[in-house]
Amino acid sequence: KQMESLYHSGNGRMKPDLITYNSVLKAFAKSENKQCFRRCQQLFEHMRSTSMVQPDTFSYNTVMGVCAIIGGETGAENAGELLCEMKTGYENGNKDIKPNTVTFNTLLLAMTRTNKL
Repeated sequence: KQMESLYHSGNGRMKPDLITYNSVLKAFAKSENKQCFRRCQQLFEHMRSTSMVQPDTFSYNTVMGVCAIIGGETGAENAGELLCEMKTGYENGNKDIKPNTVTFNTLLLAMTRTNKL
């Protein structure tokens, strides 16, 4: 958000791009701290709500991975909802969020953590 503020205040060199956002998402996701998991999800929501940078398959997979780490039915449900969102977006022409092997493997991991498989 600080880079966005600098960019909007006139510093054109500070425009965050998809690589910037995905790097921060991944850093939050790799943390063992639940607060970082929440921040990862919040940043992802920010990406989806802004037109500056939209998430791609890597972004979705990263957040699905956080859902898998959190575990339980909520984690699996959230991961499943993200997959549905990806599929719908892809079918509607957004080629940047095409589900891939990592997407499906991450969903399976989230589902195994519900103890219902």
